[in-house]
Amino acid sequence: MAAFAQGEIEQDFPLLHAHAVVAIWGALETMVEDLLVAWLMNVPEALEIDAVMKLRIPIARFLSMRNEDRMRFLVAELQQTNSGKKRGVGRYEALLGIFDLSGKIDPQVKQDLIEMHSTRNVIVHRASIIDREFVDACQWLDKKQGDKIVVTHADYHRFEEATEKYVVCIMNRVLDHFSLLRYVDDSGLE
Repeated sequence: MAAFAQGEIEQDFPLLHAHAVVAIWGALETMVEDLLVAWLMNVPEALEIDAVMKLRIPIARFLSMRNEDRMRFLVAELQQTNSGKKRGVGRYEALLGIFDLSGKIDPQVKQDLIEMHSTRNVIVHRASIIDREFVDACQWLDKKQGDKIVVTHADYHRFEEATEKYVVCIMNRVLDHFSLLRYVDDSGLE
């Protein structure tokens, strides 16, 4: 145990950073889902959008749910039918676009989030061993299939910053929808 701890210290805590990347991506995923659930619950016209109206859902099951659970079910169905195999924020932008909440993203932020999503998937599903999907999604990196992914502190910081910028961007889109003053200036993002 002491040797493992010493190795983590000497390598700048790659396991801790890997776990943090998984957690940050999970938080982003939850934020987008929770936003859309709240949107469906509080913006009445959202339920009349074509993509929502065209969903095929089991009515008896749907009616037996609480309202928030109904909206969460709708978001899950929308995600399944509209995000396809999009990577990184492309999945979220497809969902947000249904409600006219998508938009431009700084190219570096988008690239960092694609890399973070791909890194997360390799950590969770491939025991940190890079697969063909990672190589294809992150062609700008000098990584090869079979290499082990190591999340450095610099990587973690870059992913965290990209996530923060993307969340601010989404917040401002919501504020723009309601013609409210932007919370934070993200002029460098759009």
